[in-house]
Amino acid sequence: PLELSYREKNCGFLIAYAAPDLDFKHAYRTLGRERIEISEGGLGCWQIGGNWAEVEESTAREILRTSLDRGINLLDTADVYGAGRSETIIGNVLF
Repeated sequence: PLELSYREKNCGFLIAYAAPDLDFKHAYRTLGRERIEISEGGLGCWQIGGNWAEVEESTAREILRTSLDRGINLLDTADVYGAGRSETIIGNVLF
Protein backbone atom coordinates (compact mmCIF):
# COMPACT_ATOMS: atom_id res chain seq x y z
CA PRO A 1 0.00 0.00 0.00
CA LEU A 2 0.97 3.60 -0.53
CA GLU A 3 2.43 5.41 2.45
CA LEU A 4 0.11 8.39 2.68
CA SER A 5 -1.07 10.46 5.60
CA TYR A 6 -4.72 10.43 6.60
CA ARG A 7 -5.14 13.86 5.04
CA GLU A 8 -3.56 12.78 1.74
CA LYS A 9 -5.82 9.73 1.55
CA ASN A 10 -8.85 11.95 2.01
CA CYS A 11 -7.84 14.53 -0.57
CA GLY A 12 -8.66 12.40 -3.60
CA PHE A 13 -9.30 15.49 -5.68
CA LEU A 14 -5.77 16.76 -5.16
CA ILE A 15 -4.18 13.34 -5.48
CA ALA A 16 -6.05 12.37 -8.62
CA TYR A 17 -6.07 15.71 -10.36
CA ALA A 18 -2.91 17.50 -9.27
CA ALA A 19 -0.42 14.66 -8.69
CA PRO A 20 -0.09 12.89 -12.06
CA ASP A 21 2.50 10.35 -10.87
CA LEU A 22 0.45 9.09 -7.95
CA ASP A 23 -2.03 6.28 -8.42
CA PHE A 24 -4.02 3.89 -6.25
CA LYS A 25 -4.06 0.91 -8.60
CA HIS A 26 -2.30 -1.26 -5.99
CA ALA A 27 -3.61 0.39 -2.82
CA TYR A 28 -6.89 -1.29 -1.95
CA ARG A 29 -8.57 -2.62 1.16
CA THR A 30 -11.13 -5.41 1.29
CA LEU A 31 -14.55 -4.36 2.57
CA GLY A 32 -17.11 -6.59 4.25
CA ARG A 33 -18.33 -10.10 3.58
CA GLU A 34 -18.70 -9.33 -0.10
CA ARG A 35 -14.92 -8.74 -0.20
CA ILE A 36 -15.26 -5.58 -2.30
CA GLU A 37 -11.92 -3.97 -3.12
CA ILE A 38 -12.01 -0.27 -2.20
CA SER A 39 -9.20 2.19 -2.91
CA GLU A 40 -7.35 3.56 0.11
CA GLY A 41 -7.82 7.07 -1.28
CA GLY A 42 -11.20 8.48 -2.10
CA LEU A 43 -12.62 11.36 -4.08
CA GLY A 44 -14.80 13.78 -2.17
CA CYS A 45 -17.43 14.84 -4.69
CA TRP A 46 -18.99 17.82 -2.91
CA GLN A 47 -17.15 20.20 -5.25
CA ILE A 48 -18.74 18.51 -8.27
CA GLY A 49 -22.14 19.47 -6.88
CA GLY A 50 -21.20 23.12 -7.24
CA ASN A 51 -22.27 24.27 -3.78
CA TRP A 52 -18.92 25.84 -2.96
CA ALA A 53 -18.21 27.29 -6.40
CA GLU A 54 -19.42 26.61 -9.91
CA VAL A 55 -17.68 23.61 -11.46
CA GLU A 56 -18.27 23.10 -15.17
CA GLU A 57 -19.70 19.67 -15.95
CA SER A 58 -16.82 18.97 -18.35
CA THR A 59 -14.35 19.68 -15.54
CA ALA A 60 -16.29 17.46 -13.16
CA ARG A 61 -16.21 14.62 -15.69
CA GLU A 62 -12.46 15.10 -16.16
CA ILE A 63 -11.89 14.95 -12.39
CA LEU A 64 -13.90 11.75 -12.14
CA ARG A 65 -12.26 10.06 -15.12
CA THR A 66 -8.79 11.00 -13.90
CA SER A 67 -9.60 9.61 -10.45
CA LEU A 68 -10.92 6.36 -11.89
CA ASP A 69 -7.91 6.04 -14.19
CA ARG A 70 -5.64 6.41 -11.16
CA GLY A 71 -7.43 3.56 -9.39
CA ILE A 72 -9.70 5.55 -7.09
CA ASN A 73 -13.03 3.78 -6.81
CA LEU A 74 -14.26 5.31 -3.55
CA LEU A 75 -16.48 8.25 -4.46
CA ASP A 76 -17.95 10.13 -1.51
CA THR A 77 -21.17 11.85 -2.51
CA ALA A 78 -24.56 12.78 -1.10
CA ASP A 79 -27.89 13.88 -2.50
CA VAL A 80 -27.36 17.34 -0.99
CA TYR A 81 -24.27 18.06 -3.13
CA GLY A 82 -25.82 20.41 -5.65
CA ALA A 83 -29.29 18.92 -5.02
CA GLY A 84 -28.19 15.65 -6.66
CA ARG A 85 -25.96 17.19 -9.34
CA SER A 86 -22.89 15.36 -8.03
CA GLU A 87 -24.64 11.98 -8.14
CA THR A 88 -26.05 12.65 -11.61
CA ILE A 89 -22.62 13.49 -13.04
CA ILE A 90 -21.04 10.46 -11.36
CA GLY A 91 -23.76 8.23 -12.80
CA ASN A 92 -23.23 9.65 -16.29
CA VAL A 93 -19.49 8.98 -16.08
CA LEU A 94 -19.86 5.46 -14.69
CA PHE A 95 -22.71 4.33 -16.92
